Amino acid sequence: MRLNLSVVALSCRRPAYLERAVTSLRAHIERYERDASVSWFCLDNASSGKDREEIKGLNWDVLVLSKHNVGVGPGLNRLLSLVRSDYFLLLPDDWELGNAAGTQFLRESAIILQTDPRLAQVRLDAAPPLDFADKLRCDGPFIASGGKVNFFVLNPSVPWGSFTFTPSLCRTEAFQDVGPLSEDNPLRRKWAEVSYSQRLAGKYLAIKSPDMLVFKHIGELTCPGWPIYDSGAGNGSVSARPTESDSIRVAAIIPTYGAFDYARKAISTFLERTKDGTAILVDDASPGWNPDDWERWIDKGMQGRIFVHHFADRGGLTRSWNWGLRKAREFGAEYAVAANSDILFTSGWFDGVQRALNAGWDLIGPLTNAPGPPNFSMQDVAMHYRQFRNADDAGYLEKVAHELRRRYATDHVAPAIVDGFFQAARVSTWWANAHTAENVYDPKYPMVGNEEEFQQRLRAKGGRTGVACASFIYHYRGVTRSRVGA
Repeated sequence: MRLNLSVVALSCRRPAYLERAVTSLRAHIERYERDASVSWFCLDNASSGKDREEIKGLNWDVLVLSKHNVGVGPGLNRLLSLVRSDYFLLLPDDWELGNAAGTQFLRESAIILQTDPRLAQVRLDAAPPLDFADKLRCDGPFIASGGKVNFFVLNPSVPWGSFTFTPSLCRTEAFQDVGPLSEDNPLRRKWAEVSYSQRLAGKYLAIKSPDMLVFKHIGELTCPGWPIYDSGAGNGSVSARPTESDSIRVAAIIPTYGAFDYARKAISTFLERTKDGTAILVDDASPGWNPDDWERWIDKGMQGRIFVHHFADRGGLTRSWNWGLRKAREFGAEYAVAANSDILFTSGWFDGVQRALNAGWDLIGPLTNAPGPPNFSMQDVAMHYRQFRNADDAGYLEKVAHELRRRYATDHVAPAIVDGFFQAARVSTWWANAHTAENVYDPKYPMVGNEEEFQQRLRAKGGRTGVACASFIYHYRGVTRSRVGA
């Protein structure tokens, strides 16, 4: 087959990386796919002087030079407006081709895309690692008529299962159908990519082939907007980075009804792993409540970081959350978590939550081992870390949390309904979407249904809810609920 395609390269002040990406691709085409007719388009953001001259020397058919960083969305929109071929190869500037087997991946990708009009993108990157036997993430193998490689269709409902900005061969018609990328937040990290992925996933699918993972990331730092998947120390090691929660005032509302040993574990891990955090314990008339026991426990080094309130009569979970959220507002906390008492916090849990809330998400939950009913399956840690075993050993949970933070950038968010065991938002967001001036949650739902009802109200007003994939909270699940028969 005769292949006509456009190479679409987006660059930002990294001419050395761009040269490696372009040179390796041109060498491949010259050696293995000489029958391909290729047009070369590039938009460079904000390079100047010598860098700009180096980029000009790479022999583009069209080169757009922007004095200012216009952002990924506007940049790609400008480039895609130039494309007249049936296919385009998306080529970010910090990916280099390595194809020792000499696979004709351009030809094979085009053959695959011709098999079904629902296929829009053949991803050619070697990251993230993909277990092709994992039927939750991909379906296959398939082989196209006239093709030579097996391919798998990616599940668009799991993280990074749809469109991404990695090197890939794309069907132009599909992208024209979906329309331009978002330009309303052009410099927000990963904004255009995530929103476009959601739109594309509603109609089209992406594929990967184990025989065509030919592009390797060469950036010195994590590529903006991409998860971290390396397993060694250095730039990819989250433990080497300072956390972003050092100066943040965050309140965790811990409702209790008995099960005080679990509540104390929850509070202890929260305070240990959240600098400047305040725990608000709200007890719902527990039998055997003894304020002296709590005072003695708090005196063991946690003074000033725990506020305890005890109701004399039963009122339910919703009342406890509402009371705690009023107290968080009174304290002047910037963020508040409406949680359960049977959870364990892990190191770095707040980094992903904070980044998501600062990036415009309204309500955020973490990954967990016990995400609840099927509608909360996106929070299942086993979907993201298949080696997970259900154990509450502190060392093991820290290992899981560390691995997730290496796999996902702190601002990686999967859109989803959030399980009520742990919901985080800015205090201002809680109260801007409150049921009444005194209650965030609707008291009509004293024990269950409160989190769904709140999110329905929030989303009806345009609010966004999601899961911070770099945050992990262990959940014993139902410890208190089982005692009250709810």
